[in-house]
Amino acid sequence: LLYLLNKDTKIQVRTHSGVSELAYTGENITQGSVSGALISANNLDRGINSYFKTSPHEISYANIRLQPLLFQDDIARLCTTRDEAQAGNDKVRDCLETKLLDTNTDKTVYIIMGGKKEVEDIRNSIERNPLTMGGVILNEKQKYKYLGDVIHSDGLSASINSTIEAREGRISASIIEIRSIIDDCRTKTIGGTLSGLDIWELALIPSILNNAETWINIDQNAIEKLEKMQNTMCRSLLSIPTSTPASFILWELGLLLSLIHI
Repeated sequence: LLYLLNKDTKIQVRTHSGVSELAYTGENITQGSVSGALISANNLDRGINSYFKTSPHEISYANIRLQPLLFQDDIARLCTTRDEAQAGNDKVRDCLETKLLDTNTDKTVYIIMGGKKEVEDIRNSIERNPLTMGGVILNEKQKYKYLGDVIHSDGLSASINSTIEAREGRISASIIEIRSIIDDCRTKTIGGTLSGLDIWELALIPSILNNAETWINIDQNAIEKLEKMQNTMCRSLLSIPTSTPASFILWELGLLLSLIHI
């Protein structure tokens, strides 16, 4: 099916001089296409699974053995010691070489999580014998974004807070944009405030809470950050000062105040 869908591929290239003439390229799959993503993910997934299915260095969640976690070309792996981490790096490298692929060593990092003593012991072990990928020494990160969420070395609560903070700037910019949309005279026919609320609930809230089902250790600080974003949106819709009590704003707009206290 994929072959038939891409059998007679035609392309046009946009240049500074305009768009080129239509040209036939034969059977191929374009970069960034759905077909390309499916084939790439399947190819890499089968390779990684083949290399790690007999590995003695993988961890388990209860009685479930965890292979490397993979989404398209993003690979994450969990382990408990420096030597296990290096063994996994070597297997990933060997697998990619068979696929004629290379790793982006600038984006290949490691995060150490756990108790203070365990983290210190592992860090000392890595200082004596650095982790490498294809001969390139890898860097430790305190936090790193993976598939839209920020993973923090301080654990679940810190990861949730870092994820919310990473999304806050984008949401603030969107709130300003929504304000300009509802100021347009064309929204007055259905109500500017109603339009703004619809955009907030249908577009921004899903963006803020993406993957929130994994926030199993959310703390009060994270709840307050989420409440702050909602209050900012409400004040922007109503064009009122920050001194206005949040309870009055939420009552006016028919929204709820979080009653979660941790």
